[in-house]
Amino acid sequence: MRGPGRTERGVALIAALWVLALLSALLVGFAGTTRTETVLARNLLDLAHARHLADGAIQMTALRLIGTGAASRLRVDGVPFETNVDGFPVRVQVFDEGGRIDLNAAPEELLASLFIAVGAPAGEARALARNITDWREEAEDGGRLARLYAAAGHPGAPRARPFAHVGELAHILGMRAEWLERARPLVTVLNGQDGVDPASAPVEVLAALPGLDPRTARSIVERRPPAFHRQQLGDPDLGPAEIHARPSRGVGFLVRAELVLAPGRIFRREAQVVLLGAGREPFRIVDLR
Repeated sequence: MRGPGRTERGVALIAALWVLALLSALLVGFAGTTRTETVLARNLLDLAHARHLADGAIQMTALRLIGTGAASRLRVDGVPFETNVDGFPVRVQVFDEGGRIDLNAAPEELLASLFIAVGAPAGEARALARNITDWREEAEDGGRLARLYAAAGHPGAPRARPFAHVGELAHILGMRAEWLERARPLVTVLNGQDGVDPASAPVEVLAALPGLDPRTARSIVERRPPAFHRQQLGDPDLGPAEIHARPSRGVGFLVRAELVLAPGRIFRREAQVVLLGAGREPFRIVDLR
């Protein structure tokens, strides 16, 4: 027969074991939380460092774009190159906005051809082109267009002023998500011209020009010289699309910087840069994302 003391000691032992088990669980949980917080802090530091390097690469590239010496002769048609920032390699691409179709200046024929190229039927493409010119140019018409937009469930209406940014294209009457997604990389509001520069235009933009097929567009791009080249007018392969060829003014650029953080993990930063010339502010970054 067990005495009271032995029973109490047994209960105390069981309680002690439960306390030890609870403390062990708490320690394991604390260690796991500490490891997680350490990993999160490290990731935040890595991202901050990558952002610093990418922003530095964008600033350095903008300065090279306004230069006049050999060092400033960058490819501006998206061909990647590597630059060094604080001892780290950064992959950079520069896209001349003169090689894109300007929503504020392109004629209806060019806009319609663009939307046909991204998959819109010809009739709907022409309607989109007309709606784009209405958005940027339409004067007061008694509210007719505003009523059309409201009836279609659009939050906006033609504003009779230039597009402020490419994102406004989403509000155009008749625009579909798939056409918008394909068209966005091909358009700009920083060109200011009614045509595109064949020397810097992506193959998709060239293929969207009236009278130019994708195969010929690829041929034009593949024949570009490896050195700096600002314009390529007079190319016989342009054919009827020659009427939409314009030498770039060289004032607006999209600069993309990429860094490899880990295998399969890439940090990307993009900026739209406008060159302002000599002065205290030689360039301005109008969009950074």
